[in-house]
Amino acid sequence: LANRRKCAKTTSTTIYASHVILDVNAPALADMCRPGDGAAVPINGVVPEVFKKVLFFCYGGEIKEEELAANAKAIIEAA
Repeated sequence: LANRRKCAKTTSTTIYASHVILDVNAPALADMCRPGDGAAVPINGVVPEVFKKVLFFCYGGEIKEEELAANAKAIIEAA
């Protein structure tokens, strides 16, 4: 039993974004994607909800001050 490994299962979340929007507002992220390529681009180490906030901002949305205060470190690391 001492040599048994534990395996953690992770789930993946698919989030779609426009390459044009990413190219203008998040060029580093756009560089990871190829226009017209439907292949998913894995982004590890970022909680999906935090990544959604970053994309929301890229699309011109404003992040509420309370959300920013509560998640500032994670949002900055994701950006």
